Amino acid sequence: MSTSSNECHITIGIDDGMFLKGKSKWTVLVGVLFVGLKLEKIAMERVEVDGLNGTSVAWKILNRLEVKPGATVFLDGITYAGFNFIDPVELSEKSFSHVIAVFRRRPNEERILRALKLHFLDWEIRWKVISKVSTEINEMNVRGRKLYYYSYPNSYEAKMKIRKIAVTSKIPEPLRLADALAKEVGKFLITHL
Repeated sequence: MSTSSNECHITIGIDDGMFLKGKSKWTVLVGVLFVGLKLEKIAMERVEVDGLNGTSVAWKILNRLEVKPGATVFLDGITYAGFNFIDPVELSEKSFSHVIAVFRRRPNEERILRALKLHFLDWEIRWKVISKVSTEINEMNVRGRKLYYYSYPNSYEAKMKIRKIAVTSKIPEPLRLADALAKEVGKFLITHL
């Protein structure tokens, strides 16, 4: 088998851990790397609650996972650790990866914008990325259930990639595992730190 065909099967899921609103200054961002349907590596980094470092932390995780160009990165939406965010365009361009942000439900733009204006002086920085993504969200059915996604680059392969790796639920397997691990690590941090 050639190297390039192996690289086509590399997928990464990135999700964040729990935190205590108003108390936690940071939580964990977990990245898992799959080759096909097999878990190969896990990486974790701290991410600031309501900060602006989500994209750089995600980039650090991809480096720790030694992700090669051509991989597919699945994000759980784009907001992490409260209203911190991962910019899928910037992450894609830095890593030469196909980045797909997956949403369980369509984001409510009005509610998000209201919350940003209410809580952040720098709301425009956050809104610029969030609004760009939310205006380009697509809808699909996976395992009989609706799923929403944003893909950069906008690729006709996004649906196929999601369906191929969503084997136990409508959520792609690397993302489902990253979510489960991040929740447990977040819980541990809250109760032990």
